[in-house]
Amino acid sequence: MSYSRTDEVGPPRAARRVSGASRSIDEAGTGWAIASALFLALALIVGGGTRNDLLSDLAIQLAALPVLVLGLQRLDLAALDPGCRRLLWLSGAAIALPLLHAIPLPALLWTWAPGRAELAGQAAELGLPWASWRAWSLDPQASLASARGLLPALAMLVIAIQLPWRVLRILWWTVVGAALLMVPIGLAQLAQGPHSELRHYTPTNVHDAVGLFANRNHYASLLAVATTMVFAFVVAAAHKASRRGGARQVYLTLAWVLVAAMLLAGATLSRSRAGLGLAVLGILTLLFWAWRARAEHPGAWRWLAGFFAFAGLIAFQAGFLAFEERLTQFSDNRFVTAPVFLDLAAHFGWLGSGAGTFPAAYAAHEPLEVLGAKFLNHAHNDWAELWVEFGILLLPIAAAFLWWLTGAFAALWRQGGKAHPIQCAAAVVIVLLLLHSLVDYPLRTTAMSVVFALACATLVVRPEVPAIPRRRPA
Repeated sequence: MSYSRTDEVGPPRAARRVSGASRSIDEAGTGWAIASALFLALALIVGGGTRNDLLSDLAIQLAALPVLVLGLQRLDLAALDPGCRRLLWLSGAAIALPLLHAIPLPALLWTWAPGRAELAGQAAELGLPWASWRAWSLDPQASLASARGLLPALAMLVIAIQLPWRVLRILWWTVVGAALLMVPIGLAQLAQGPHSELRHYTPTNVHDAVGLFANRNHYASLLAVATTMVFAFVVAAAHKASRRGGARQVYLTLAWVLVAAMLLAGATLSRSRAGLGLAVLGILTLLFWAWRARAEHPGAWRWLAGFFAFAGLIAFQAGFLAFEERLTQFSDNRFVTAPVFLDLAAHFGWLGSGAGTFPAAYAAHEPLEVLGAKFLNHAHNDWAELWVEFGILLLPIAAAFLWWLTGAFAALWRQGGKAHPIQCAAAVVIVLLLLHSLVDYPLRTTAMSVVFALACATLVVRPEVPAIPRRRPA
């Protein structure tokens, strides 16, 4: 019996349906895929600063404007899944809050808020001019700068929820590639010493590997995210190797394992305790998922377990002796200043001091006993800093985001071993960055905020089910 050319017969119509928004961007060709990958690469390469007034960050924010405008122009809310629509509304509320802080209010209402009447009284004693209308924020320009700093992440989110699944996979390859590129840069920084010309942000962490970041913790955070995502690629490659066989799939799996080992070694050389801890936590979480999904991915569990032993050995040989010194350092200024943040939040009461005002507010209230040679531009606890700046206005947005995140996690958990590995890794990435924000401020950098937005979009975009070829008799 002869057979004609194979017809592509996909899964049921409901399973293979993609949103109209995804189709509109898909029809635009590879241009959108290239543009989104270039925008992501730009954010990762030059978005490692910790201040919002850097020229590099301003360049990314300007580049985000046309991306955001074109993305909104093609956006079709009715065609999006409910999870994508909720995520868009949350992101809109997040960027609207700093803008609200810059709206002028009458002096009577302004001085009624905690912490403001004291400033008005001091200005009157000094004979300083005092406007009858003032913005809610103590520094309106800083609040507007905070809103401007959210533009790259918002642009990535708007574009990512409309992209086909195969393009999202390419974007994660871009993240891994950028992180892998930074590992040899970090090694060169260590070899050249504190005055290396490869250190673009000085004088922070001049004795450690920082890659293209200003802070070793944010550098290690990117490596932890990339290591977690490589685990998803290992699972996919191992599944294909066990299903199809062949040396090519085995070599591909080995290549991903080697990439992950290099990323873990780079995180160790950064000497960031939080970064290495996040990488290990991500690995253990995906190991648990692989063990739970061993019926669907029998080869992945063995590959991941082998990687954990192999990468751990390489990381130990590469930089554990340097990292051991950090493990013995129990004194940390961030724990000393934590009570000051609570007093600062209480001083400004339940409405906060305004977006982006933490550096000035803290400098005005910094106790003499914790005063040091270094200027504290962030709280090293992003949740505490947000509480100082926004007060209870933070609670509804944070609660809505956690509610959305819980629903997305529950949907992923119900799929069990059938859940897509990249979506599982994206869920782990979100948790890792939220946990890191308890002891640092990774999402204050443009690079990590864009990666966070990409992870949120990946969690809710429905993976495309590949078509199943079926032979038909002539």
